[in-house]
Parts: sequence; structure tokens; C-alpha cells
Amino acid sequence: MKIAEWNCRGLNNSPAVHGLLNFQKSEGVDILFLSETRMTEKRMMRFKQKLQLGNMVAVDSVGKGGGIAVLWRGGIDVMIRGKSKNYIDMVIKEDDGRRWRFTGIYGESRAELKHETWTVMRDLHDQYVQDQMPWLCAGDFNEILFHHEKEGGVPHGQGCLDRFKEALEHCGLEDLGFSGDVFTPLLVSLEGVQPDDQVKGDRAFRFEASLLREENCESIVVDAWEAGKDWGCGRVVDKLKSVAADLQSWKVNVLGALEKRAKKLKRDLERCRRQQIDASSVQREAVLLYRLDKVEEQIDIFWRQRAHVDWLAKGDRNTKFFHSWFSERRRRNRIGKLEKEEGFGWKMK
Repeated sequence: MKIAEWNCRGLNNSPAVHGLLNFQKSEGVDILFLSETRMTEKRMMRFKQKLQLGNMVAVDSVGKGGGIAVLWRGGIDVMIRGKSKNYIDMVIKEDDGRRWRFTGIYGESRAELKHETWTVMRDLHDQYVQDQMPWLCAGDFNEILFHHEKEGGVPHGQGCLDRFKEALEHCGLEDLGFSGDVFTPLLVSLEGVQPDDQVKGDRAFRFEASLLREENCESIVVDAWEAGKDWGCGRVVDKLKSVAADLQSWKVNVLGALEKRAKKLKRDLERCRRQQIDASSVQREAVLLYRLDKVEEQIDIFWRQRAHVDWLAKGDRNTKFFHSWFSERRRRNRIGKLEKEEGFGWKMK
């Protein structure tokens, strides 16, 4: 059984969603605890199917922050014992009858409220101490155990560290350590680079909206437009052909390599995080994260546009695509009530 914890820092942005979906596709976890979802339970429901995890319990976000959820595969025997804005507590029963406890924790981030997290942990321990079950706590505690875990910024007071350690000792919990990235206990193995995609035959040019995210897109269009003056009679149509030709060859190199660029950036980011922490490595990590966000945003735009193209091309034809779309739409369309002009109505059963 695989268990993972992820502080997604909001599932309202495409990079976070892509990162989460890619992680689940790669690792195939059985139980997933998410913190800082910044979503309500109702909005979180759509992630169940995307993540192929059929069960979920969530706690709504408060304002623009917070929000936690735990998702697990069908067939896993889970009993939820309690939940709040800071935790979700559950008991898992294995196939052989053994039971153990899992608690997803999202600690208070404000220094003056951190004591509330430690109180919650102590209460969770004392409430079920008689069960004597193995207990796994995971999540974002918003605290560190040792000074070397923090890089830069205002030094952390020793008292804060001590209170966290005291809470762990009271609960009989120990730090399990980690492998890989300093900032997460999860080690993800990225897939190897695939062979270069082959371009087959000449294709009609179609402009991709994601090209606008490339910094040099404008310069390529301007240069091609100027070069188009030498095509034919220098008409507008000749300039458009020049722009289309240059964008077509450039598009193959840019969009055709988006997935490869994303994978390479993830590998570079993993290597960067394995290095000793210093000013240069922190700066390089920020640059890599920025580049990865931009690439994943392009991928998201690319597939959104593809979905729209599918509907324009096949939506109103007597095709399998149309029937699949219409059947799904028909399941959502319901008539709840019929009303006459006089105001009398009949409620549909």
C-alpha cells in the first residue's frame, strides 16, 4: 500500500493540477492526503475520478486558505474517526484483519497559533491511546525539528522547535526521515526520455494558442511578415504564407517537445534539490520552478484548444464523438417541473 501527502498550495491553478495528476499516474498511490487545497468539498469531488481514487473525505477551505482532503482507492476498508480544519483521522483495516491508524495533519502557519496544532495532536493521541494501534501521522506540520532544515529568513526560535518535539514525544511519534527532495518525504522516479517524435508528411498549419506563451513568438511573426514582402507580389496573403511557414517549423520544435521539456525540468529540479542548500541552489530552484510552471501552462492550453477543436470538427456530425457527448449531456439534462401560462404547474416524478 502506498500513502502520499501533498501540500498543493491551491488546486485552482493548472500547474498544481498537472503536477498532482502526473504524480498519481507515476506512483499510483492508494491513500492520498492533500493539504492547502483552497477548495470546498463540493469542488474537490471532481478530482476523485481524475485521480482514480473512488473515495474522499474533505474539509472546506476557510476564505482563501486552508482546506484538506484524503482520497483512497475502492476496496480499502477505511473508517473516519474525526476531522477538522487541521486534521483527518482514520483507521485502515488490512485484508488480514490488522488495523492501523492514519492521521493527515495540516498545522497552523501563524506562530501565535502553532500551539493549537500540538494540542490537537495530543488530544488525538490521548483519545485513542487505549487502542494501541500503529499510528502514522503525515502532512504539513508547518514546523521544523532542527535548525538546518530552514534556509534563509528570520532564524527560528529554539522554543518553537522544542514545543514541536515535546508534542511528538507525548504522542510517541518519531521522525521517519526521508529520501530525495529536502522539502518532501516523497521520492518520485521520472520516466526516461522517449525517442524524438517524427513529423509525418506535410500538414496544414494550425495556430496553437500556447505559442503565445513563448517569449520569441512575436519576433518570429514580425520577421516572417517582413520576409513575406519578397514572396510573390508582396501581398498580404504572401506575408501570411511566410508567417505560417515559419510558425509551422517553429511549432514542431516547441510544442512537439513540451512533454520532454517538462520531464527534463523535473529531473533538473530533482537534482537541484538533492544538492547542498546555498544561495545559488535556492535561486536555481526558483528559476526551474518558474520554467516548469510555464511549460505545464502551455501543455494545459494546448489540450484545452484540442478539446475545442474536436467539438468544432465532430460535434454536430453523426459520429461516435457526438453520441458520446450527447449521451453524457442527456444524463445531466432533467425537467423538474412544467408550468402553464396560468401559473399552474406539474412536478415531474
